[in-house]
Amino acid sequence: MKAMPLLIQSLRLRKTAMPGGSAREAQSLMGTGKLARSEKCSQKDREMKMTNQSIILLLAIPFILFACNKAEKPPVSQGDMWECHHETTWDSLKTKNALIGEWEWEYIACFWNPEDANNNEFKGLTIEFKSNNTLNVKENGQTTQTSTWKVVGGDADLFAIDVDPSVPQLYGRILLCNERVEFNNSYIDGCDNYFKRKK
Repeated sequence: MKAMPLLIQSLRLRKTAMPGGSAREAQSLMGTGKLARSEKCSQKDREMKMTNQSIILLLAIPFILFACNKAEKPPVSQGDMWECHHETTWDSLKTKNALIGEWEWEYIACFWNPEDANNNEFKGLTIEFKSNNTLNVKENGQTTQTSTWKVVGGDADLFAIDVDPSVPQLYGRILLCNERVEFNNSYIDGCDNYFKRKK
């Protein structure tokens, strides 16, 4: 007879323990659900961030390419300048006479950094070649240097000028074409400078 009350008491204890236990289990399960949802959300956030970054990168590419191709083009292409110069047979006297006058700097391109080619680095620079073998370097109309010059043999059938004191923009082979002259020095890894005859 004593065994029955103990059994009933045991069942009652188990019954009263169940709701608490099931509540804790439910909370635990709910917590697990929240965690799963949180993980899904964070995964979606990561995917969205990656998508946004990809879109930004795709939009940025044209601007990057534009920046890389920002170099100014020469007033006359190298090929056209070369061809035009060789339409005339040049000697030192003819070259000297063609240079006499005032020339306005208009463009530079250097072998080691062609992307920096531009038409403003020496804006305002003019060179005046005189028949007495002197020249004046002017910046914005003001004479900043006077040198002597003479035509000398250059590379192959081209001529150059020997300038003392030197003027860096006049280094290289001379290519003459109509109202332009190019001092071509990129063939020995230097810079090409273009000038236009000042009117």
